[in-house]
Amino acid sequence: MKLTAILLFCFVMQVSSKGFSQKVNLNVRNAPLAAVFEEIRKQTGFSFMWDEKTIRISKPVTIRIRSNS
Repeated sequence: MKLTAILLFCFVMQVSSKGFSQKVNLNVRNAPLAAVFEEIRKQTGFSFMWDEKTIRISKPVTIRIRSNS
């Protein structure tokens, strides 16, 4: 019985991890950090919260992300 429960748990976890995988492609050069967060939100649905003062003083960022899943 315990073995069945463990195997069932492992199977369910594997299925749920496949459901959460997403493709994210991001290529920005010298962009404001808020713009990067907004693009990630558009592609993934994940929202970010930040302190406006911190974002204002942050330097532009360059990010290149290409993901298969």
